[in-house]
Amino acid sequence: MKDYYKILEISTTATDEEIHKSFRQLAQKYHPDRNPDPKNQERFRDINEAYQVLRDPNKRAGYSLDRMREQQSYAAPAQPKVDSQYRPPSYYQQRGGYAQPTRPSRNYPKWLVMVREVFLILLWAIVGAGIGLALVLAHSYVLSGNSDVVLPLDMLLAGGILGAVAGIVLPPQNALQLILKNKLKDTFLLFKAIGAGLSGVWAGGLIADILSYNLNTAHSAAFAITGMLLGQMVAGMAVADDEFWAKLRHPHQYFSLFFVLVRMASFALMTGLVGLFTAYALLRFAPAVDITQCAFLGVSIGLILGTFEPSDLRAYTRYASAYVGKWMVLLFVVLALIIGLALGIAFGPGIRGMVGL
Repeated sequence: MKDYYKILEISTTATDEEIHKSFRQLAQKYHPDRNPDPKNQERFRDINEAYQVLRDPNKRAGYSLDRMREQQSYAAPAQPKVDSQYRPPSYYQQRGGYAQPTRPSRNYPKWLVMVREVFLILLWAIVGAGIGLALVLAHSYVLSGNSDVVLPLDMLLAGGILGAVAGIVLPPQNALQLILKNKLKDTFLLFKAIGAGLSGVWAGGLIADILSYNLNTAHSAAFAITGMLLGQMVAGMAVADDEFWAKLRHPHQYFSLFFVLVRMASFALMTGLVGLFTAYALLRFAPAVDITQCAFLGVSIGLILGTFEPSDLRAYTRYASAYVGKWMVLLFVVLALIIGLALGIAFGPGIRGMVGL
């Protein structure tokens, strides 16, 4: 385990201000723009990693606990030999209620662990493909009026492929994904974000189409677009944070997931406006341009960009955030609200008419 206190050159009782001050000095000293030496770049990554853990009270408490346990394990005396003979629970209850000794865990070879991980990924892919095909069957059955079910081959193929992709990228991260992430780095994260986005758009669109048909709504197009974007947002959040499924079980972690959602929505708003303005500009040269499709494509790309978070970008943003005061953050929030309000007033009626509301 890395000693983050030693990396930041601080004591274990350092305050938040001392951690912040030490990080600024070391980050400025070992920044790649000033010291292109590969050793300094590795030191810069360690400094960023240590700062990210120690600046967060929850992460710092967990790290300190793991660090203390590791130190105690090195100083712990030799354990007595484990009694491997089986005895019923009543034997230990009669002698003070001692728990039955557990047998030592086995160290399986790496190739066997890798085979197990590949098998689990294939199993998730099969489950995802089955769910995708089930969605296609349900969609065809409902829209056919429950009479003659038509199963187009292209939809079945798309359902199987995108369902398998969802089954691979959406479940919790496993050992094989960690290996791919370490070797391919940001390329693996980008493909993971694209796969989650495509499967989310497709599944959300099918579910929304089924619901709009059952509800007999007059705005089926707007219903389908909303379903596709919501599906992409849900799938994107599942891959945007490696600890998403663990945080989902702890309500006190919902706030960090909310910021992931805010990041995705911010990118979607920016790229959606770019797509909208681009469509209006292209209308002069190509009157057949579909404004709704351009805006939808922009929002969808924005959600993918919001899902994808490059590792180098995280380091540079933490480096930059150390020099930005709280009043600057407040100023950016106020400006964003003003810009959003102005855009809502200027383009609100046009956007509502575009989606058929």
